[in-house]
Amino acid sequence: RRLAARKRWIAAVEVALSGSPPLGEVTALLGRAETMQLHDDARAAELSRRAAGGEAWEARAAAMLAGKAACSLGALQAHLRAAGSLPLRLPQEAALRAKEA
Repeated sequence: RRLAARKRWIAAVEVALSGSPPLGEVTALLGRAETMQLHDDARAAELSRRAAGGEAWEARAAAMLAGKAACSLGALQAHLRAAGSLPLRLPQEAALRAKEA
């Protein structure tokens, strides 16, 4: 049963890492890795790296949207460009793009 769960996790992670999954999916896969104690798995490490980058981006986006962070047009555009370097779909990217327009 544990082996089957690990195989399902590996298959899901390989699909996720081959594209730009939603940040929530990456976080969920990372949570499953922790539950299965896959701390030394290279795929889990990559999920962790992506999740950390996405969460940091989201925190800054939330601050910009709430007016708590510098939000000049240049800062906004730079932050949106940074989103392009993250292999994720970010929940607040659309709201930030709307603010840019």
